[in-house]
Amino acid sequence: MFMLLKEGTSSPVQVQSSESGRANFLLHNMIPYDTENYSYVHHEQAVLFWASYPSDYVEILVSDPNVGQTETKRIDNFLPKPSLSAWPNSVASENSNVTLQCVSPTPGIQLVLRKGDVILDSRLPHHLTQGTAEFRLTNLQQRDAGYYTCEYYLKGSPDTISPSSDSLLLLVTGYLYEPSLRVHHSGLITTGEKVNLQCQKPYNLTDYNMFALLKEGTSSPIQFQNSESNMADFTLQNVTVNDTGRYSCVYLQIEPPFRASHPSNHLAISVAISSSAVSECYTKSNLIRLGISTMFVVFMAVFLAEAWYSQRASLSRPRRKNPRAQELKKPVE
Repeated sequence: MFMLLKEGTSSPVQVQSSESGRANFLLHNMIPYDTENYSYVHHEQAVLFWASYPSDYVEILVSDPNVGQTETKRIDNFLPKPSLSAWPNSVASENSNVTLQCVSPTPGIQLVLRKGDVILDSRLPHHLTQGTAEFRLTNLQQRDAGYYTCEYYLKGSPDTISPSSDSLLLLVTGYLYEPSLRVHHSGLITTGEKVNLQCQKPYNLTDYNMFALLKEGTSSPIQFQNSESNMADFTLQNVTVNDTGRYSCVYLQIEPPFRASHPSNHLAISVAISSSAVSECYTKSNLIRLGISTMFVVFMAVFLAEAWYSQRASLSRPRRKNPRAQELKKPVE
């Protein structure tokens, strides 16, 4: 497995599988944005997370035919990188629609969406959400699956571009038989426990060794697992009531053409509050009530002390005689 890297980009721009000792990468529709240093790494498919040292850099300069000279766009690493998310989910069925939302913390920008090394679209932020642009992908097909990133450049400085967002893997399901998902837990699931889920392929398909665990209402897979067998185990550690929900899983390819199975049937998991957690909450509630009561007593004591002091000071203060009253008391001659 070979991966093409681009300096300043947080994920590989292309991935190629090859049985020989070489791989060919093709950069389509090059524009000045693509000016950068490139390198590559390789790894065995069975050892996904162990890779070689990167190769030496090769610098590619892209000229602009409109001006007849080389224009370079440099990455400004001092600019904060944008974020990219998918709605409703980055794992979508064939013929469905997905919206990719790119959010930049910097105003006054132009946002760019890429798939791998190819620019798909460029647009200004929405006028109601400054710094945010939405890119709608409709009628999804297998060719739409892959890694997406977004970036931006300042409109006042078009020769400088931000670092790319973290890559988002968009999967289009429906090209392989669905797996099964089951939970290894007996009895009631309570907070603080560990829950093991097992996703199993219907057949031992050796080309699909990556599994993803999905949760309904979450926009991206919550866990990935690589397994050489036809099953993978997922673990939910120290579960809370927030882990209550419907889960499913898929198996997939993480390199082109990024095929993914139908999702498994949903598995409902309900997490109850444990007796120790209830007792702890009860103790905390009592402590909070005791604290509030103490504060109220202290406040009332201060209020009464201040009132008593004010009244005593008023009684001890000598009264001033009213001259007008004294004149009225004089006898009339």
